[in-house]
Amino acid sequence: MSNSTEKLFSEFPPVSVEQWKEKIIKDLKGKDYSTLINRTEFGLDFEPFYTEEKLQEIEATGNYPGVFPYVRGTKNDNSWIISQAVFVNNFANANKEAIKLLNAGVEEITFVLQGNNIKSYDELAELLQNIDLEQNILSFRKQENVLLLQELFISYIEKNNYDKTKIKGSFNYTPLACYVVHGRFPFEENSKLEILQKALAVNKKELPQYSLVNIAGVPFYNAGADTVQEIAFTLSQAVEYLNIISNNDNSLLNESIKQAEFTISTGSD
Repeated sequence: MSNSTEKLFSEFPPVSVEQWKEKIIKDLKGKDYSTLINRTEFGLDFEPFYTEEKLQEIEATGNYPGVFPYVRGTKNDNSWIISQAVFVNNFANANKEAIKLLNAGVEEITFVLQGNNIKSYDELAELLQNIDLEQNILSFRKQENVLLLQELFISYIEKNNYDKTKIKGSFNYTPLACYVVHGRFPFEENSKLEILQKALAVNKKELPQYSLVNIAGVPFYNAGADTVQEIAFTLSQAVEYLNIISNNDNSLLNESIKQAEFTISTGSD
């Protein structure tokens, strides 16, 4: 059996960057090498190839996933959750679609309520019927009255004897993103985001593993922002949330960070 640390094809001599470029220039037959460099609109250049020598110049490769300062992510493995959105036009039909997806291997269902807000316990119960909340991740999007949804969801968990510490998902509450897109806050929210404060306090006490706030970059991308602008505006939005929370109740600051998620768009770059 071969040594597990032995490098594949180690018997072949290494090829330098200059040798690669020489071969590429030859194959280009007179065209300039720079035509192969992908220059993005926000000033980043992507070379047509990268070698180990080039990687040694990149500082981030000296860091590890799950290790401070987390430039390669907070996860220490490469496991990802399979998530699927279910658009809710009818509660019973959405429930059937969710169960079908879960049986097919989906691990997280996000119910997109798009104007079909949950207004009663019976509506929520119909939507969640036969879905094990401890075994599956369940999230909601576009519910304007987040306090009502939170109250109904907790009641449903208690009535069905679920362990609150095992419930995972997100309410995806996005008051600032809503203001950016529509020029108003959701439901009865105001500039002080008092509803956010109340919802954070409830989540801290009742749903320790359930996220509340979604810090959304997608509206900026959809409005024409490039990647750098989207990241900058999204981080500014996060700072604004933290400022508002710390000004009202500093005790919720750490909890709000733990109960926040970021949503960033994906494009060709």
